Amino acid sequence: MSVFTGIFYFLILVGILIFIHEGGHFIFAKLFGVRVHVFSLGMGPRLLGFKKGDTDYRISAVPIGGYVRMLGEDPGEETNAGEMNSSIQGIAPWKKIIIYAAGPAMNLIFPLFLYFFLALGQDVLPPAEIGVVIENSPAEKAGLQSGDKVMAINGSPVFSFNHMVELIQARPNQRIQLTIDRAGKYETVPITPEAKIGPKYSIPFLRHIEDTKGQIGIIGVYPNSTVSVQPDIPGAPAELKTFDRILSINGRKVERLNDIAQVFKETKGQTVTIKFLRAKDELPTILFPNAKESATIDLAKQPSVFESKPRQTKFTVPARFEQLGDIGINSAESFVLNVTKGGPAERIGLQRGDELVAVDGKKKNTWDIMSTLFAINQQGTDTETHELTWRRDGRLYTAEYKADFVAAGTKKDLGVEDDLIEPGFHVRPFSQEWFGITPEPLPNLHAVEYGLYMAVSQTLFWSEVIIDVLKSVATGNISPKAFSGPIGIGHAAAQVGQEGPSAFFGFMGFVSLNLGLMNLLLPIPILDGGRLLLIVTEVVMRRRLSSKTQERMMVTGAIMTIMLMVWAVIMDIARLFVG
Repeated sequence: MSVFTGIFYFLILVGILIFIHEGGHFIFAKLFGVRVHVFSLGMGPRLLGFKKGDTDYRISAVPIGGYVRMLGEDPGEETNAGEMNSSIQGIAPWKKIIIYAAGPAMNLIFPLFLYFFLALGQDVLPPAEIGVVIENSPAEKAGLQSGDKVMAINGSPVFSFNHMVELIQARPNQRIQLTIDRAGKYETVPITPEAKIGPKYSIPFLRHIEDTKGQIGIIGVYPNSTVSVQPDIPGAPAELKTFDRILSINGRKVERLNDIAQVFKETKGQTVTIKFLRAKDELPTILFPNAKESATIDLAKQPSVFESKPRQTKFTVPARFEQLGDIGINSAESFVLNVTKGGPAERIGLQRGDELVAVDGKKKNTWDIMSTLFAINQQGTDTETHELTWRRDGRLYTAEYKADFVAAGTKKDLGVEDDLIEPGFHVRPFSQEWFGITPEPLPNLHAVEYGLYMAVSQTLFWSEVIIDVLKSVATGNISPKAFSGPIGIGHAAAQVGQEGPSAFFGFMGFVSLNLGLMNLLLPIPILDGGRLLLIVTEVVMRRRLSSKTQERMMVTGAIMTIMLMVWAVIMDIARLFVG
């Protein structure tokens, strides 16, 4: 990625957002009869432009902001009596509030349109189809099955799997009605999502924020054909081992665990030929990167987990076969694939091939075990110690386990990187070939309704993320070193720009929300939030602040803004050197 590419995408991103922001101020200033001297995209010296009426429309040299200069806005500007009606100081306070709030408001409204049209362009969506029903979960107890499609919740249509998850998460401990499609037949299933306390976001630097969400215990992908094998179960295939990938049975291709079960049901009592790949004994460390390293890895170029040459074996399917568990075959998801040398897992004796069983004395599925083990404390300063139980050769082992916590700055990163959790073991590699099998996408039959839903949900979600980040910075849970400036934004804009228009405009919506909320919530005098605070102060005091006081406040605000910008640029440069 060239420097020019970054500059190009940065200018498009910032140019559009500044135009929208300053356009909000400009439109309402004109609407209320306030004279506008300058409408500028950018700061500093004028590069080019034109004058129409009272306003000089210009592009300025420094593309990190913009401004609308109105008559009477400069505290030192003299305004005669005849101009008061067209001065910002001569209009009612409520009009001033609307003018100054209009810029941030436009930045908050703009993403609604972006997200709506981005969603409208999605012709197909991942269906709300159940791939896995977790053992002992509310879903299993309610009778849900792999392959069920959730069509509605409490009578409201479900657009996609993610939409279904959001609706369920919002209803912990509340009884809901699922309308499901099971093999073409519609059924209604009552179920109560279990309340679970856990991280509010999957964003690493916000792991310290907890939230209560509803869960019913389903996964939206089907397990692939990588199996675990319990050799002590009567009738288990003798030649198969845990982490073998079954490719075909009697020449019939299988991709999912369900496919294996289906073929065995059709071949009861018969001897079949199983073709499979064996996992390598030694796996490259690149298959098990940390969160930072994984961001730069091309999944398509990852080395294979398996040997290149397939093997095959004969197996006689029991005449009374009903399910894979009867012959000791299951998914390999709960088995440890890799143990890092010298890591916390090796220190307690965990080995490759061990099956995770329980945490803190409670039997849980793999996903809950992993989320519990890798959670950090509410202060965001360290991981916690848990009692981990695993099975090896039919015997249970228990030990106290604590994932290593690598704080920002520990590895000479100047403290600008995210904190990292190093678990010391993995149940899956960072590889496409280990992914589960996703259901076939379905046509988006409710495009407009889906677009409206995505517009509102995405805008609210990212707004909440930004507010939580600001809170976390204020409380010390996130370091001020996490701030990004124009270089960081430009770098990110170039990255998403190369991914395509959808990614770029989605990022634009996020930056727009940032711009709007930061302008409103930071009470710095030169920013819109500071100006609104000044107007409210004058209303409460029932008098205008003196020109000298206003001027001092604006100078102070300008200094604060410049210092904030310089700090962000320093952090951007630091990331370039340590990232």
